[in-house]
Amino acid sequence: MPARLDGRKGFPEALARPRRRDPMPQTDPEASAVIGQVLTFAEKLADALDDAELFGGLAGLRGKMKPATAARIAAALGLLHAEIGAELAAMKAPGREPLVRRQPNLPDPIPSAR
Repeated sequence: MPARLDGRKGFPEALARPRRRDPMPQTDPEASAVIGQVLTFAEKLADALDDAELFGGLAGLRGKMKPATAARIAAALGLLHAEIGAELAAMKAPGREPLVRRQPNLPDPIPSAR
């Protein structure tokens, strides 16, 4: 009888797949939805930029769009670049507080005193 790795059918428990010592954190449904959105839209942006490469990238497409559209794209990508950089830095820094994003039409948040 072949041995099984899950500890059943007489296979020694010591050789079974090790159990996680630290359980996965529980996420609430809203957090799971946001995580899914971030992953989905990151993949969509990557796909769109890959498709733009067929035309020489966004620079190659610049001649095929209105100047106002090119300016909107440049502004949006610039904003995303800054926000993604801040989010990546916050994720890499151990024990850092979550980023507080400023809402439109509200004053900038006061930095916390440490």
